[in-house]
Amino acid sequence: GKAGGAVEGGAVDAYWVQRDAQVRNPRHLAALKVACEILGVCLIEQAQNVSLQAQGTSIQSILYDQFQSGTSSRIEADRVCVATGAWTGPLLNTLGIETGIYPVRGQMQLYRFDRPPFECVVNEGHRYMVPRQDGRLLVGSCEEEVGFHKGTTQEMMDQLASWASSLCPMIQHVPLETQWSGLRPGSIDGFPYLGTLHPYTNGYVAAGHFRHGLHWSSATAVLMDQHMRGHKPLIDLEPFRLHRGNVP
Repeated sequence: GKAGGAVEGGAVDAYWVQRDAQVRNPRHLAALKVACEILGVCLIEQAQNVSLQAQGTSIQSILYDQFQSGTSSRIEADRVCVATGAWTGPLLNTLGIETGIYPVRGQMQLYRFDRPPFECVVNEGHRYMVPRQDGRLLVGSCEEEVGFHKGTTQEMMDQLASWASSLCPMIQHVPLETQWSGLRPGSIDGFPYLGTLHPYTNGYVAAGHFRHGLHWSSATAVLMDQHMRGHKPLIDLEPFRLHRGNVP
C-alpha cells in the first residue's frame, strides 16, 4: 500500500514500513477479557483504594474497596504481579517501594471521513495519524507531565489540528467527532520494569511501558509467565529490573 495523495507538505526524509500495522485498543482488551473468562480468571473491575499488605519478605494480600458499595475486600495470593500502568508508583508506595514510573498525558482527536483519506499510518516524532477502515482518522499525540490530571486542553487540540492539516489539508473540511486523553506510564530511562519486586520473594512487577504497552503486552505476558514459574525467560530481565538507575 501507499499513503496516497491526501498526505501533503514539504519534502522530508521518510521511511515506509511495509508491514506496519495497527491494533484497536478496545478490541484487543475485549478479546483479552473474553480469553480470561474462558480460562476462569476472576476479574474485579473499578476497584478503589487498592493497596498491598506484606509481612516480612512476603506480600500477603491485596486490599481494595468495591466501587459502588465502598465495602472493603481482601484477596490473598501466593504470588502478586503489579501491572497497573501509570498508577504503579502509588500502589508500590503502599509497600514503601519507590519507582521511576510517572504518568505522562497524551491527547488525541478523532475525525470522521466518508472513506480513509490515505492507507498508511503516518508518524512524525511523537505525533501520528492513523487511518481506520471505517473512514475515521485518529490524530495524536503529546507527552505532558501533569501528574494524574486527565482531560484535553484547547491549546493542544489546536496544535494537533494544525499539524494534521499541514499534512492532510482535507481534515479542515470534515467533522471532529471526539477528543480525549490518556495517561501513559513513563519511566526514568524509557524501558519498562519487569521482574521480581525485591525485597519481596513472591512479588513481581510489569509496568512502565510508556507508549509501547499495547504492542509489548503479549511479549511481556510470556516473559512474566516464564519468570514467575521459575523458568528462564526468553530474554534476560536484568536490564529491566526495578532497582536500576536512580531508583533506590
